[in-house]
Amino acid sequence: MVFELTTEYAALGLLTFRIILGAVFVRHAVPKLEDPTSTREFFRSIGLPDSIYLVYFALGIEVVAGTLLAIGLYTQYAALLLTSFMLVATYVAIVKMDKEFEGGYEVDILLLGACFMYYLNGAGQYAVEAVI
Repeated sequence: MVFELTTEYAALGLLTFRIILGAVFVRHAVPKLEDPTSTREFFRSIGLPDSIYLVYFALGIEVVAGTLLAIGLYTQYAALLLTSFMLVATYVAIVKMDKEFEGGYEVDILLLGACFMYYLNGAGQYAVEAVI
């Protein structure tokens, strides 16, 4: 084995994955910020309410919860919010958009599982909430 499995490496793994996961959500919000009208039209096309407020709500969840997750502050709350968000996204991909697993909703399920893991386990020892 290259590395002996220790708590230190596990904590670094949680930190690294948490930062990447949070960054993915924040980056995913950029198109909504750049073109909220297009996102609104997409929401309408899949049967969600025709509301620009829904677009900004989704944008806010991705940016705020993604940032909190990445820095490790209120991690379990942020992860629960993102888990719920990804449950809806996965439902939409499967039921409303009729996507296949491969090339469709596999990333949604991966993000859902990762968020749920942080909800269950917390941020780990390298997080803002561990210091305060």
